[in-house]
Amino acid sequence: MGVAGGGIGTGSEQLASGGPLFRISALTLPRDGGAVVLVELAHLLGDGATFYRLCAALDAELRGGSRVELIWGEAVPPCYRAPGHMTLRDQWRMGVLPMKYAFPLQARFGRKRVSQIAVVDRKALRSFKKADGAASKAGFVSSNDVIMSALAEVYDSTNILMHVNMRGRAEGARAEHAGNIERNIFFPRSLLAARRGPAFLRDVILSKLYYWEAGRVPLVPFLLNSVGIATNWASLTRFMVPTGTKVLAHCPLSSFVEALPVDLAVIFQAAPGGPICINHNLRTRKMLFRWRASTSRRWRALVVPLDASVPWFKRYAELLAYWTAVVTAGLSAGVVGGWACACYLGPI
Repeated sequence: MGVAGGGIGTGSEQLASGGPLFRISALTLPRDGGAVVLVELAHLLGDGATFYRLCAALDAELRGGSRVELIWGEAVPPCYRAPGHMTLRDQWRMGVLPMKYAFPLQARFGRKRVSQIAVVDRKALRSFKKADGAASKAGFVSSNDVIMSALAEVYDSTNILMHVNMRGRAEGARAEHAGNIERNIFFPRSLLAARRGPAFLRDVILSKLYYWEAGRVPLVPFLLNSVGIATNWASLTRFMVPTGTKVLAHCPLSSFVEALPVDLAVIFQAAPGGPICINHNLRTRKMLFRWRASTSRRWRALVVPLDASVPWFKRYAELLAYWTAVVTAGLSAGVVGGWACACYLGPI
């Protein structure tokens, strides 16, 4: 496993693209002398839960805290990654087809992107959870259900893929297991964006963990690359904080990937005890996005766009501008199809 940056050293293992499987980079901000720590992990090694548990393990080593166990290489049944009821044709349509044919074309000839970091209004979120929960068979909906439904209102994609962490859900899959222990569920965007969207999502997750029945996966949406991805890291977010510092801001770097072949949104926690944020990178037209955002019932009420006039947002905006320059310079290039997050650190 290669680690580089800040004089840490470099290992030999690499991806086919030439990038490292794992990397830590330490940078200094030119304006205020604060530090930015970039952590990158190839998806080949693990999912978002693995990434943040690794951050927690590194944090424990740095500060001498309780050891965080992380088990690598233990066999995990493949059924955790794909619904067991699906046929090979179903899995080919949902996986191989877009990856092999549609995604490269979209990356090369796709539309310009609309990227944004937005903060979720907690008061509005609580209001929607109370109202939408009454429509669910379970009698409640989660924050994730409401935010996913709001995202569906501004997505172009016909189908939205949601990652579900299977640790604690599937027998034998525990929090300390590293790897890609997740199930991907595709939902029609129209159902998620409907008035009953959060309740629909909650009922599917609690009942069967899949939407498309065996043999019913459509061909055209995936052939045309009409696929979006949404993933929620808010409850998983763990921070690596060297002694004598504190996290001022934290953010995934998904918004800076220019050639991303799908819509992508990451829900995350901006700082310890801080607000829930959405980092989205959508392949759509700006005018269309603005119209959808202004007419969306949930998105309009839930989302507060990044505003540099607010002190907390101002610091965040400056940091994002610096990250853009860093990524453009190629520092974070190479870890393709993986996780890349940065923490802005300041003195306590």
